[in-house]
Amino acid sequence: MMVEIKFSHRYNPDGTWQSICPECYRTVGESREEADLERAESIHVCLSLNGRMVRID
Repeated sequence: MMVEIKFSHRYNPDGTWQSICPECYRTVGESREEADLERAESIHVCLSLNGRMVRID
C-alpha cells in the first residue's frame, strides 16, 4: 500500500532536526542536517493508519 505522509520537521535547541509522523506522532529520525531526515522518513512503519501496520514507501 502506497501512502503519502507529510512529515513535520522540528528544529531543536541543540542544533538537531527531528522528523515527526503526523499519523502516529512518533519521532522517525533525528539529524544535524534537515536533508538527512528523508531516509528515516522513507523507511518509517506507521502503526496508526486505519489500525494497520503500513510501510511508507
